[in-house]
Amino acid sequence: LFKWYTRLLEGKGYDALLDAMPDAPTDLFVLPHFAGAATPYMDDTATGAVLGLKLSTTREELTRAVIEGLSFEMLVNITCLKEAGFTVETLYASGGLSKNDRVLQIKADVLGIPVVRLANAETGTVGTAILGAMATGAYTTFEEAVAALVKTEKTFFPDPQKHEIYLEKFEKYKKIYQKVKEALQ
Repeated sequence: LFKWYTRLLEGKGYDALLDAMPDAPTDLFVLPHFAGAATPYMDDTATGAVLGLKLSTTREELTRAVIEGLSFEMLVNITCLKEAGFTVETLYASGGLSKNDRVLQIKADVLGIPVVRLANAETGTVGTAILGAMATGAYTTFEEAVAALVKTEKTFFPDPQKHEIYLEKFEKYKKIYQKVKEALQ
């Protein structure tokens, strides 16, 4: 979604867009189902939506709203896990957008849990190394292998005030998927 968004803005770089975001949560809602919806909906016909636009809405606000929408989708899944009896206490982040401090801070603020950037963004390679190390007997337990091979870089802690704002927004966000689906049927 963020690649699409930057192409729409004629290739303006990720960092320039992310660095210009406002510090405060937005009044916008972005449903990031621009290529269908994965868990928990598993709906390949789902479409994205941007709600709350005004003539005064800025590109910087829309950029933040995209990141907020992606983070709300994570919160939908974490909420489903919690309802199933699993608690997520920390999120470990890797990949493209995880390199940006502001993105990870928004995720922490939305989710209300610490978000940890891993030192190695190539988590698939690290996972393969762990499996290989276990297969060769280099480590006797997965915990030992993970402790030796997985390194963290930085932890982002939620801002309690922003988290409260995001919890209020999340109550509205949870209704958007079904309402958009109904409106387009």
